[in-house]
Amino acid sequence: MIDRTVYAASVLAELPGPAGEYAYSNAGYVVVGTILEVSTGQPWEALIRQQVFDPLGMASAGFGPPGSAGLIDQPRGHTAGLLRPLHPVVPDKDADNIPALGPAGTVHLSLADMMRFLRAHAVRDPAFLTLHSWTLLQTPLPGQDYALGWGFMPDGALRHAGSNTMWYALMIVQQDTGKAAFAAVNYADLDQLQAVLPPLLQAELAH
Repeated sequence: MIDRTVYAASVLAELPGPAGEYAYSNAGYVVVGTILEVSTGQPWEALIRQQVFDPLGMASAGFGPPGSAGLIDQPRGHTAGLLRPLHPVVPDKDADNIPALGPAGTVHLSLADMMRFLRAHAVRDPAFLTLHSWTLLQTPLPGQDYALGWGFMPDGALRHAGSNTMWYALMIVQQDTGKAAFAAVNYADLDQLQAVLPPLLQAELAH
């Protein structure tokens, strides 16, 4: 198992990209998570629970793949290969990103709890963050269409998508209407899903 601090150190040892150019980086989130761990003395998982899950009432949130290996108690992620057709993946250590990548995406949670999270973003919940913090999170840098985790759609809505190759999730937040929509699929065929899910969520938000 790769230690998070070792992973972050290996990333920081690499040469940086060109200044001023945008490039999405999972590794960047891991570095930030590691900085938080070193500065507070607490694991990132504990910090995110204390600072995000608990204040927003996200009781279902956890880490790693959802469900139990010996039970069919949650949907299972699916994968496929050249020699094996589409098949479910037992929720064990191989069914998600490695734990070191936690800050870049190993969280699972219920749909209801995801909507609690998105509602806070849609209304800029003042009980959760200050207006200054919300502005930092949701405002792109000059000349960019990306803020701290959020991409911007042509109509100004916030958008984020992610995959661990066995799941795919997409969320859209409309701040002007205070609405949000979310979809999760337990198979990550990106070409198909990126063509289908955005218009479906936008249609839902138009109601």
